[in-house]
Amino acid sequence: MAASSSASAWVGIIRSFYVSDDRERDWPMIRSAERFRMSVYDTLMRATPDEYGWREPGGIPQGSFMGTPDDCVAEMVSFAQEFGITDIASSGLPPGVDPDFMNANITRLAEEVLPMVRKQLA
Repeated sequence: MAASSSASAWVGIIRSFYVSDDRERDWPMIRSAERFRMSVYDTLMRATPDEYGWREPGGIPQGSFMGTPDDCVAEMVSFAQEFGITDIASSGLPPGVDPDFMNANITRLAEEVLPMVRKQLA
């Protein structure tokens, strides 16, 4: 999702979005990969002396989202509007996930989801 040229500031965040027509089938694979990834991040965050407040309640949600194209559009638009997000960096390839699955996901995000998100946020 690209920021509009009229935006006075860009606010970016990393949040993974996955397009699926069968969440029951696809979510367990993504959940497992994301849990592993977060365990690595958690280890790194605990090792740093800085306090980022990333686990404090009331922060901006960064959990992965999976849904149909329409679900993803609705979530991205709502997320951008509620938190003033202008740019979202999504996951490229979570650990252990089939690259063909992710290629199809990224293609669907680019072709089915992002054009509608841009249109609704314009």
